[in-house]
Amino acid sequence: MELAIDKSTIARLSKLDCITASFVINNATIISLCLKTNEHLMRTFN
Repeated sequence: MELAIDKSTIARLSKLDCITASFVINNATIISLCLKTNEHLMRTFN
């Protein structure tokens, strides 16, 4: 898989794309943290 990032590719990325990408990354991080926390709580109560 070749990742060729040139100025035209970057120019095509809108601010909305960047915002969407950051939201997706943040949501994935939050979800994984919640899952880890819930797993820990389940072990504590059982």
